Parts: sequence; structure tokens; C-alpha cells
Amino acid sequence: MMDASCHSTAHGVSEPISLQHEAASWRDHADRRGTAQWMEAVRMIQRRRVTYGWHLRERMTEHGITTARALLPLLAERGVHLSVAQVHRTITTPPVRLSLRLLAALCDIFDVKPDDLIATSAEAVVRPVARQEKLVPVPGEGMRRPIRARVHRP
Repeated sequence: MMDASCHSTAHGVSEPISLQHEAASWRDHADRRGTAQWMEAVRMIQRRRVTYGWHLRERMTEHGITTARALLPLLAERGVHLSVAQVHRTITTPPVRLSLRLLAALCDIFDVKPDDLIATSAEAVVRPVARQEKLVPVPGEGMRRPIRARVHRP
């Protein structure tokens, strides 16, 4: 015997009645809004843009560390062994990938939390999706064909 809150489909699989009502109300809502408005709403996609800032250089200046060479022994004490070039890149450019061991060592050296080194922000970005309209050629424009070249041999 089937539960009262489920409805059997053609394949014998039962789905909750609340989903059926939700789908029906969605269709009704789409019909009431009209096709043009509905399609315009579908064309707009909302996404989130996430950005981050890297504040290692500021923390270093606060503690009187001015070069990558001065930071090397402090990192080595905490088990992070990097070359001078790697440390210099880490200081000057925001890292795309960052090991947690390095992040933990930097937080310990400067006595800060990760959010003091990495400032994040996120904002909603609404982008229109490219419309797929049919291009109808205007008579007289775009209807011309190039003239075939004639090659004359000497």
C-alpha cells in the first residue's frame, strides 16, 4: 500500500506530492509572466565573483622584516624550507596555491590569524547570457557574393 504523501509515476517510482505541486505552480507562474519576460529572466545569470588580497608585505613591514632572506631562517625554524626565489614570489605576488604549512608558519611568525594575511571579498555579478537570435539578412546588405577571380596565364 502506498503512503498518502506519495504519488506513483508511470515507472512505478513514487515521488512526493509537494514536488508535483511545486512543479505545477512553477509552470503556472511561467504562463502568467509571459514568454518574453520569462525568456529575459532566463537570459540573466547571477554569479559570485570572489577576490582576495595578499597582505604579507604589510605584516613583514610591521615586524621590521624587509627582505626574503630575513624571512628564510624564521620559516626554516618552523619546518618550511623554501628557496629565496620562492619566498620572494610569495611576498611579492598573491599566491594562487598556498600550502597550509606555509600559511601556519607565517601566522606563527607574525602572530596573526589567516584572515590578517588573506583578505577575501565576494560580490554578486549579474551577466546577461548571449542571446541566440536569428540573424535575418537585410535585402541589399550581406546578400552580395564576391566576384570570382580570373587567373590569366602568360
